[in-house]
Amino acid sequence: MINRTLTLCLLIVIFTESVLSVDFLTNRNTSQILDISDICIKATKHEYFMPSGTGGTDGLVLLVTQPKDLIQCELNFNIRRDNDQSIQIIVVEFLPTLATYEETLSVCNTSFGEFFMTFRDEEGETATGCEMFTKSIYGNPYLVYLSHESSVSLLLNSFGYLNPIKITASSGRSLALGENCIKAEIECTVSQKAVCVDRRLRCDGHINCGMYEDQDEDHKICRKDEYSNYWLIALAAVAILVLIYGIFVYCIKLHITKTAGTFFIFNEDKENKLVIRSQLNTHDWLEYKKEITTEPTGEATTVKESGKV
Repeated sequence: MINRTLTLCLLIVIFTESVLSVDFLTNRNTSQILDISDICIKATKHEYFMPSGTGGTDGLVLLVTQPKDLIQCELNFNIRRDNDQSIQIIVVEFLPTLATYEETLSVCNTSFGEFFMTFRDEEGETATGCEMFTKSIYGNPYLVYLSHESSVSLLLNSFGYLNPIKITASSGRSLALGENCIKAEIECTVSQKAVCVDRRLRCDGHINCGMYEDQDEDHKICRKDEYSNYWLIALAAVAILVLIYGIFVYCIKLHITKTAGTFFIFNEDKENKLVIRSQLNTHDWLEYKKEITTEPTGEATTVKESGKV
């Protein structure tokens, strides 16, 4: 049986400019998290605005946990349509739980279920969300709603507790025949249509393109991006080791030069032959001095016992 001890309605709205009364412009690089436990009730209406065309990486998270009243509200998503290519992509997910796919969807039924949702466009056309769900690769139900309208409404109604729900809304643009996405965008397929969304939405943890696999959240791409950071760390570690090795070699060479000057004397004789003499007054050195004080033969240089050349 479905665990009904917690109700969680998670709404993530991807946009770049404004949202109701939230001071979003001062925190453009962070996601805003709001608890709407007291406002997504009693048939209230809430407006959210997204830019025309592709969206941004900023996000708004609306969270409902253990509400005092049953969920009953209308969420309106709006974009400014500068051209006919501007679209809205709305993804609704039942987050993975221990419940099976069939058990999760059993509460989502317009006729006798405990929860239902309805999409409505500007023309008044409606679509029942409970009939649009399909199974993801992780086994949880999800649906994708694509609209070219500038305003889309999502009506949520519950008559009891339900599994956690996440709603991700993104703006994008559809591609004409033979057209490609620009460099700042990525191309994905939504409901069998070629669509461009902002490149920064890739690997952000939300299925903006409406599918888990081979889209903006493709694990092959996202894991590759994750491991690329490890390569940077490895290169930095190698660079540090090379630097330490260079400093070590420099210090060794400097130390050897000073050591040689301390224990040896470098002189040249009259014929410019280098004579190296140790300054250590050891037994071996005294014996060696006796040997080199003998009269040299040939062109060898005479070294007196006093040690002077």
